[in-house]
Amino acid sequence: MVKEFIFEEEQNHEKKNLLIKHLAAENKHDKPGLDCYIIDMNSMNQILQEAIHLPEDQRLTLAHRLLMASEPHISEDVKNAWDAEIRTRIERYDRGESHSRTASEVFNDLDYRLKA
Repeated sequence: MVKEFIFEEEQNHEKKNLLIKHLAAENKHDKPGLDCYIIDMNSMNQILQEAIHLPEDQRLTLAHRLLMASEPHISEDVKNAWDAEIRTRIERYDRGESHSRTASEVFNDLDYRLKA
């Protein structure tokens, strides 16, 4: 379980320090799975401003890395199973046992199914 605390700029440091002490004491009781972090909105806004001023390719790389960091861990078994499935599909396509469709065909089919 993750506890997230976000402090707006106008909230005073005394409240934040009191909460930090409370959370530190709470974590000393070895509650499994309890993680706490405190986000100061000033810090978050500063990070955002710095990121906004990066060149486009670096902003996209940063966004990609942030999104990848939030993805669940995938085991090697699952990765290997997907690799095998991809190879099997390519082999079936190469043998003419399956066919390809354009992206517009796929999206039209999805639109039709979702409207039904």
